[in-house]
Amino acid sequence: MIKVRKANKELLSSKPLEEFLNNNGIEILIYNQDIKKIIINCIIVDDIAIGFCSYKTDDKTLQIAINSNFHNQGYGYILSNITITELFNNNVTSEIKCSTLIDRPSNYLVKKLGFEEISRTDKEITYLLTNIKFKKMNTKTFTIYSNLGFIGFAFIYNNSQNIQGTMEIFETFKFNNTTQMFPASSKTSIYKIPTKEIDILKDLISMSIPSYGSNQLTYRAVDDNNNSYNL
Repeated sequence: MIKVRKANKELLSSKPLEEFLNNNGIEILIYNQDIKKIIINCIIVDDIAIGFCSYKTDDKTLQIAINSNFHNQGYGYILSNITITELFNNNVTSEIKCSTLIDRPSNYLVKKLGFEEISRTDKEITYLLTNIKFKKMNTKTFTIYSNLGFIGFAFIYNNSQNIQGTMEIFETFKFNNTTQMFPASSKTSIYKIPTKEIDILKDLISMSIPSYGSNQLTYRAVDDNNNSYNL
């Protein structure tokens, strides 16, 4: 079983993490009670902590460390994705930096998370990830239609802890011989993972359109890849 928990002395003294603590001096920072200075999560596999992800607010840097015996199994992505989501959702920061050695596999991980290179030296690459970029990567957009035409948009954002769904409905008006659209309503709800997208869309449209299910209209959602879903 895989879990992600806040770091404590017991977790961080486990043998799989010992080498990282000794090499990086993290232990000195762990017990600082000021959460504004450092935030640390541990990933636990079968009740053993095998890696950590830390963030320091003073220089906005993220550090990811997974015991070498557990590399290439997706643990680094799970841990860092949850930690980044926590930082952005709690408004701890609007951007995160991360540095890796040029020849390390971790370069692939940070690019997968959405980080973009901003500088490099002969040995090290520095990356940057913004809140806007991270949320955009994890947000799926749908255009909503009835059999009368366009009615709005739906946005489904998966932050690894839950799913946020938002639907924005537009109304059409004639003004000075032109047709204009104005936002009429916006509904947002939180769903548990792994709620299906089609179920989220149906729930959002039922909140947004009270007559949904009882009127004579048909509804559909079209995603960015032009896949259509009947609602």
